[in-house]
Amino acid sequence: MSEGVEFKHLVRIHGKDLDGGKKIVVALSDIKGVGDNFAASTVSKLGLDPRARVGFLSEAQIQQVEKALQDPASLGLPQWFYNRKRDPETGESKQLLGSDLDLALKGDIDRESNQRSWKGIRHALGLKVRGQRTRTTGRKGKTVGVRKAGWSLRRNRRRARLRRRRRSDLVWETLRSRESGTLVRRARGGRTSSLRNSTSSESTV
Repeated sequence: MSEGVEFKHLVRIHGKDLDGGKKIVVALSDIKGVGDNFAASTVSKLGLDPRARVGFLSEAQIQQVEKALQDPASLGLPQWFYNRKRDPETGESKQLLGSDLDLALKGDIDRESNQRSWKGIRHALGLKVRGQRTRTTGRKGKTVGVRKAGWSLRRNRRRARLRRRRRSDLVWETLRSRESGTLVRRARGGRTSSLRNSTSSESTV
């Protein structure tokens, strides 16, 4: 660290105002697209003290940090360390920060939606994408919660009674015709079938 540097309460790096009272690694991780490991590796490659506060960095050191974040390849970091590996459009691996990361994520979602893939459809419907359960989590709308057990028990009993009543109504009815003496079986669907009554047939014989 440079001696006699005035402490700055706010340090602007890559369009983000960082708290000068935080340590360098913690402050850099506040930038969107920069994680703890990436920030620690960047600080280590630059030879800065990770325990130092951001407010004590000089203007030259701040520019050095910002340049390293924009071009991590200059520090010799491997490509698997980047957050954007094998970009579908360019095929390159790079580190995206801030709004660039948001635009890349939006572009990926739009591409999946246009392809009508499973991920794209789930994104379009606003549902979970990675196979999580949706019965008890991620619920949206007016009625969010669990209904009372007593109310659900009464509802189930009422539905059971209705099902039994429907089954009894769907049973074929046997009606004796007064004129022809035949048995008419009629269902709710409208089908009818007639059978000759055994008693009437015997009487005719």
